[in-house]
Amino acid sequence: MINFWRRLVDLPRHLSKKEKTWALALLILLLVFGGIKTKNFIYNRLIVIPAVGGTYTEGLVGQPKILSPQSSTDINDRTILSLLFVGLTKTTADGRTQPMLAESWVISEDGRSYTFTLKENIRWHDGQPITASDVAETIRLITDPQTKSILKHDWEGVVVEVVDERTVTFHLDEVSSPFLAATNIPIIPFHIPTDELQKNLIGNGPYKYKDTDLDGEFINQVNLVSNKDWILGEPYISNICFRFFNSEDEMKRSYMARDIDSFFYVSDIDQSVLADDTLAGNLYTLPSQRHRILFLNTNRDGLKTTNERKKIINSDKLDNPTKLTLLTHTSLANHAKLLEQIAMWQKNDLEVEVIALESLGLIDRIDAHDYDLLFVDIDMRADLDLYPLWHSSQRGSGGYNFSQLDDAHTDRKLEEARNSTEFAKRQKITREVENHLKDLAVFKDLEQVNIYWRAADRILGIPPAEFVSDSTDRFFDINLWHIKTKHRTLKSVFGN
Repeated sequence: MINFWRRLVDLPRHLSKKEKTWALALLILLLVFGGIKTKNFIYNRLIVIPAVGGTYTEGLVGQPKILSPQSSTDINDRTILSLLFVGLTKTTADGRTQPMLAESWVISEDGRSYTFTLKENIRWHDGQPITASDVAETIRLITDPQTKSILKHDWEGVVVEVVDERTVTFHLDEVSSPFLAATNIPIIPFHIPTDELQKNLIGNGPYKYKDTDLDGEFINQVNLVSNKDWILGEPYISNICFRFFNSEDEMKRSYMARDIDSFFYVSDIDQSVLADDTLAGNLYTLPSQRHRILFLNTNRDGLKTTNERKKIINSDKLDNPTKLTLLTHTSLANHAKLLEQIAMWQKNDLEVEVIALESLGLIDRIDAHDYDLLFVDIDMRADLDLYPLWHSSQRGSGGYNFSQLDDAHTDRKLEEARNSTEFAKRQKITREVENHLKDLAVFKDLEQVNIYWRAADRILGIPPAEFVSDSTDRFFDINLWHIKTKHRTLKSVFGN
């Protein structure tokens, strides 16, 4: 072996200059080829996985008010609050209920008591423990008429019992199969006074409130930071920023300049935005469970008989010229489908006065049932529960029976559906009720709301969605999103 190495070292003295050049070239070639093979060998045994880090910036039009997750109806408020607060459970698109703050729950044999156990060592963003008292205080606020919560109808008649720090029981007056889905309401902290919550925004969600960038009184941006103690694990994306614009055009220009990573819009946005090939990134179309529905108030003159209502629903010629009031939110007053419907009515001797109000004024007037027609967004929800919209018991102030319907057949079917825990049976009853309501001509579904969402290519891990309740559901799996990535060997990933 020693002689071999001596001859190898002595070899260059016996080679010509040309032979030395060829030998060197061959050596370089072997090294390059070997390096490539080695690199491929290593990379073929690596996978790309998400890494913590990065900032996601989303554009929104308008200004946030940031009230509370129980009372806010503004889309900008709900967008931000959906990342700051979560509930005992969360509801998937197909209606299944999954644990969130709750570790587990037990339903009594008679179906009238639900006992929830909170997960251990869960905390608010300020480090204080989340307890059953927080749950009880949240329900108290929801059912307080002064709160004017859009969630109130799910909790009417429910008695809350705090068993211990981690256990809370809900006692229902009667069996209600959709109740479990109602436990996804965001829980707020008991240790912070309600009037101070807006200043502190101490939540329990995947992100914490950091600060707000102001330009005078205009809110330029609200900044959130990831919650490292999040119950599902620290989110990959470290920072989320919501930037506010005066118009959709301004927001679109900012996206094209790559100043923001995404923006969303609903069905009635300028359709040219959807067809714009100059916009980079991915376009997500999310079919929504929200519908824009026209309700007819059956207690008002000209709308008390089925025949009268059918003529209005079908835009038929009326027997006599008629004038009706139509109540709606300011954001829907110029909706294309509504304007088209009004134009058809005008051709058939029906004059409609549109009254458009902001949220608080709109709620007050709805509670007083002071309208002939009502055009609003309705979340039809995955739990198939039509009871709040059509049962006669929901006609009072704060109820959601906007048509003031009092129909014994409808009541009986809705009660039957609520008492059934069989999904297929409830689905069948729901279809029967919907067909009966169409025969009564008490509503017209003008549009199913689609949510369109643009996101830059650099935002990874966004799962597909079959349908959503509203735009905030795009954050349903926010913990899976990521910007940063890293390589890891299969052995280190799978532990073998």
